[in-house]
Amino acid sequence: MSSIRTVLDYATANKARYENDLIEFLKFPSISASPQSRTDILQCAEWLAGRFRAAGLETEITPHQRLACGGGPHRPTQTGAAHGSDIWPL
Repeated sequence: MSSIRTVLDYATANKARYENDLIEFLKFPSISASPQSRTDILQCAEWLAGRFRAAGLETEITPHQRLACGGGPHRPTQTGAAHGSDIWPL
């Protein structure tokens, strides 16, 4: 079986789980400029970090609720805002 077929089969088999995760993620209030949202944004960062760790990525939440995750010291690292809409490669 080709690797793309394996990926597509896995995505299809797990579609409901991914949709539920997306819905749960979108429920986090994420107005990062609002001081009242600080607790919600930190909870969102912790939720995302848990998902990244479950996928085998080393993940860190910085003091500014930014996520940094990667597969190890010699692998690419991604960083993003806790609300998930801003992601930049490092």
